[in-house]
Amino acid sequence: MHSVLLSKMATYGVSVAFLLSLAGNVGIFYLSYRDPRWRQFDFNSRQASYGDVYNVAEVPVVDDVKLVGERTLEFHFLPELKAGKWTVRTYGDEGPMGPAQRIANKTSGVDRSQDGDLISTTVIKGSYPMIAFSENATRTYEFVPEGLALNKEIKLRINFEGKEVYVRNGLSWPDNYWLMSSSVPFGLRKPHSLDEWVGLSDQDPDLREAKKIITGKYDADADTISKIESIFEFCSMATNNGDPNDEMQNASPMKTYQLMKAGGVGWCENNALVYYLFANAAGVKTRLVDMAGKFSPLKLTGHYFDESWVPEEAKWIYVDPMYYICDVENKTTGGHLNTYEVKILRNLQLYSNLIERVWDPGEHRFLRKPVTLFPAEFYGNGVLAYKFGYPLNKSYSTLQHFLFYPTLLLSDFDIPNYYIVKLALVAFCFLSFVILFLQVGYALLNRAKRQVRIVRDVDSYTGGHK
Repeated sequence: MHSVLLSKMATYGVSVAFLLSLAGNVGIFYLSYRDPRWRQFDFNSRQASYGDVYNVAEVPVVDDVKLVGERTLEFHFLPELKAGKWTVRTYGDEGPMGPAQRIANKTSGVDRSQDGDLISTTVIKGSYPMIAFSENATRTYEFVPEGLALNKEIKLRINFEGKEVYVRNGLSWPDNYWLMSSSVPFGLRKPHSLDEWVGLSDQDPDLREAKKIITGKYDADADTISKIESIFEFCSMATNNGDPNDEMQNASPMKTYQLMKAGGVGWCENNALVYYLFANAAGVKTRLVDMAGKFSPLKLTGHYFDESWVPEEAKWIYVDPMYYICDVENKTTGGHLNTYEVKILRNLQLYSNLIERVWDPGEHRFLRKPVTLFPAEFYGNGVLAYKFGYPLNKSYSTLQHFLFYPTLLLSDFDIPNYYIVKLALVAFCFLSFVILFLQVGYALLNRAKRQVRIVRDVDSYTGGHK
């Protein structure tokens, strides 16, 4: 009798826990999606690292390095590169890079970061590439997986100094492996794919309609920067800056474009949505970036724009439709800046060697001019919020994003970790549901067993009186 009572109480307790955690999740879910924009710290966003938001699955990340033998390093990647054989090419003929040599290089201003001549080629049979170090030197190592096409070559420049170098000076240090440069990033998390960041299904009706509209407005065979320029021109001709109405603020990307074409006006977000839609329709992977943050009623900043993926550079680049900024180029490297780099340089007020391509709405043409000032919204401690898609996309799954794709935040300061509360509630809700399911199943099984025993007892009793 007591065991039955305890079982019922346990089931009741787990039921209450499940319902409370479910109610908590429903409340957080509602708060997370009542506004498609990110404005302040909430339960569905978390602090992230630079690698979390700028590494992508299409470019492998070195996530582990193991010492597997005498002066032999083995390299692992995320996502895993499933190759049965690797070719390791070794370049360069520099000697040891001790303090004296490093000081001499810096003083002379000589750039010694080039690959140098090919020294050797080694074939590694196995799942992971390895480097065996035999002499004190600086080398560049290129890893080529058999049968796999890479979106970016894997090259690591490593300086090796054996422990005997230190022993001669009375220093008991082990062998020293120094990574001087790498063509691919290092990180501990599996990167998100470009499609995850875009968050638009190929079957999205807005995207399919946008593909019809943008066809013929750009050269499909052009390089990505040229495509961005053509798409940017098309969108700039179709959008208008001004204070939007509620219909504009609650519109899907395609509806935003249609309202703009009909003479409607919008803020930065509305302009960014139009570019986001048509860039992805043209095959230029593009995501949305929100910049905000609030301390109670005080806004740190407020702006909305895009980043487009440039395969030729294997990099996200900053695109700002409201300010008519198509891209920002670093003349020294020839590459383009991403949002984080723009924010850092704005705060440091460093603009030398930067060229921006800006659309002139009056003359309807692009201007390439030196950067003299980035938008004021980038100054200060504003938080960069990187989104996986847009909640008003017709193919957007709010449940999927709620469970697996929180908004990732880059910030100059520690952000309140409300996200862990959501994780705890989701985990507790799932766990209590499983326990409740097992309890109910166990109770039903026991009831069935009792009914079987009763039937047997009745049959036995009836049979004994025949």
